[in-house]
Amino acid sequence: MTVVDDALDDGSPARERWTPQVPDVLRRATWRFYLFAPVLVVAIVAAPLLAMKGFSILRTEDTGQVISDETDPNAGGFQALVTPTPTSLLVDVAPDGTLAGVTLITLPSQEGGGNIVLFPVGTVLDVPLRVPPEATLVDIYAEGGLSALEQRIETMLGAGITEAVEVPRAQWAELVQPVAPLTVQNPVAAQTTNAAGQPVSFPAGEIQLTAAQVGLYLQADTPEQADTVRLTRHEAFWTAWMSALDEAGESAVPGEGEIGVGGAVRGLVGGPRNITTLPATPVPIPGVPLSESDLFRPNGLAIVATVPDIIPFPVGVGRLRTRLVMGVEDQTALLPDAAHTLVQAGAEISVIANDDEFDETETVVYFFRQSQREKAQRLLDSLGTGTLVKDTALSDNVDAVVVLGQDYVDLQGGSSSSTTAPAGVSVPTTVPIGGGVSGGIPGGVTPGAPGGDPAG
Repeated sequence: MTVVDDALDDGSPARERWTPQVPDVLRRATWRFYLFAPVLVVAIVAAPLLAMKGFSILRTEDTGQVISDETDPNAGGFQALVTPTPTSLLVDVAPDGTLAGVTLITLPSQEGGGNIVLFPVGTVLDVPLRVPPEATLVDIYAEGGLSALEQRIETMLGAGITEAVEVPRAQWAELVQPVAPLTVQNPVAAQTTNAAGQPVSFPAGEIQLTAAQVGLYLQADTPEQADTVRLTRHEAFWTAWMSALDEAGESAVPGEGEIGVGGAVRGLVGGPRNITTLPATPVPIPGVPLSESDLFRPNGLAIVATVPDIIPFPVGVGRLRTRLVMGVEDQTALLPDAAHTLVQAGAEISVIANDDEFDETETVVYFFRQSQREKAQRLLDSLGTGTLVKDTALSDNVDAVVVLGQDYVDLQGGSSSSTTAPAGVSVPTTVPIGGGVSGGIPGGVTPGAPGGDPAG
């Protein structure tokens, strides 16, 4: 048996507890060898579960700002702008200024709930113009700061980030104080030292985490443990904190408004949540067992498949701004699935609309610039039917218009019920609005300069 000193981060002592001593060899063999496999399994299994959740959100939320005279989302001529899914990047910063953790929060629903994605800090990303042209998240932050880290993560995800926030260790105490202490199911024992140099231990099992201990718990410096072990501590913390906030309510989150850590966390309260890890593969290190590697490469295919589930409406990063038009009457229930499919293929859904006449027999993807043909073809291919058409007019609203025809409806087996929420989320007022019919394209596109590619 060994004594455990639950000292606070400020150095003041707490009560002693007794916990069984597990041999280091057994502990390392168990956690280091077996931990990463479940992480990968969770990431793989989460994708279809998140997809079902995403579809449910799209079908049940309010449409948002209508930009047409027609306000019935099932009627011809209806149009609505789409708000990008709010995303917040929380960057844990250690007292010495180094990167200690990265967490992405996404809020697909206005009714509460969302996604918490944990990143291994040893994830290796491409860094153009750097020698060598790649670096870990830790090195990217050390060399370029928050903006560089945000940019590289956006490129990896293929989605813009609404807000990136640095969270110093001490700030965690302020954030958690209203609901502290937290009852945390700590998966693995951790030993570290506080700011005063005093030893602090967090035993495995149920622990009571004071507000002052939270930052130290999340950033515990445990070189003998793989970074995936740190991620399990973060998952345990987020589970405990969100459970406490569900009981206490949004008012227990410090601060006001929808920005910063408080804004992101408030959006998670009261709804379904998914906590997952960035799909990544460990990188072999000479002399180190693969299960103990702290270097990871993102799994590109898994990320492409997962992003539409956690960020249903991403923006930027080379995506084609797309107007999605339903061209068949009483089939608007198919719009959420079509939007998900197109996002997975590289679309940014900016407007969802209904055709004026509902008389489209064939699915058509219209594009306006030759340099966008390949991306537009990907959208068409993802739908599994239809024709690609280069329109002679240009649009200042979107880069592509996707009109779903009867062939797409037939391919999906039809839809027997309509929905009152084809767009899925509320929308901003700053997106330009198309009107009427231009270039023979249903759904209303105003001629102008394209926005997805540079001129020329």
